[in-house]
Amino acid sequence: MRKRLLLALLATSACARQRQRVLITSPPAYAERLAAKLARLDDVDVCRGATIATSRLEGSDLAALGAALRGPVDIVAFTSRRGVEAALAAAPERVRALTCYALGADREALDAAGVADVVSPEDPSPKGLVAALAARVPPGARAATVVCAPVPRVVPPLVEPPVVPEFLEALAAAGFRVARVDAYETRATADGVAADAIRAGTVDVVAVTSTAEIDALAAACDLDAFAGVDVVAHGPVTALGIRRAGLGVAETNLDSSSFDGLVDAVARVCRRRDRRARVAALAARAWFVQWLLGQVAAGATPDG
Repeated sequence: MRKRLLLALLATSACARQRQRVLITSPPAYAERLAAKLARLDDVDVCRGATIATSRLEGSDLAALGAALRGPVDIVAFTSRRGVEAALAAAPERVRALTCYALGADREALDAAGVADVVSPEDPSPKGLVAALAARVPPGARAATVVCAPVPRVVPPLVEPPVVPEFLEALAAAGFRVARVDAYETRATADGVAADAIRAGTVDVVAVTSTAEIDALAAACDLDAFAGVDVVAHGPVTALGIRRAGLGVAETNLDSSSFDGLVDAVARVCRRRDRRARVAALAARAWFVQWLLGQVAAGATPDG
């Protein structure tokens, strides 16, 4: 009886606030910024396990990007910071002379490089980019307007996310001449840190900033391993990718231009998880009290 009593007391002592372990799956450049913001949250332990890696093009591939930018281009439409960095590395003078569209904080690299004409749409998404372009360029001028789109080259077994072809198709449907060009490579990482943590059950929340990240993670471990794990999406496009991978979305940061909204979304999920844990602990405590009263009524003692 004494052993059962001790076990029950241990089971019902879980009302203390529980620390949540949050996994970041972004490449290092993004993960460092996000981890610094998440570290400000109380009762959160941050771990990093990039599931994808991005790398700049080299040699002839970089030369091809530079040649495309120096060609008959009127506007450059960037959908990622890596695309901005690649274009500035390949043809900085040409980029400074063009009208550039960039999402949210991605424009910071263009501003720092001295690009004078930068447009950031209010809707920080590829759809918002197309809408901003259409608002600025009259319909009659679009057929003569060449929009260069520096996009990632996705290395198998990763699959190009639908957002890329959908963006290019939307530009063409709006009447623009579209010049797609590879700007950098995206590939799955081989270290397996994130997948190992999911399989080990040591992760409570996963913060995902792109569809490629969750595709790589879902391919590396069985979906059953995500039981009890909450997945938080950075932007509606990423949320769609998470659902497409067969997982649920606990929260979505609708402002994909800033990690601040993502941190707020993670904080909300962690608070919900903590409340659920407290409710479960209280239920266990109520059961224990009932059980103990039953033992007393039956005439049992802790030493019985």
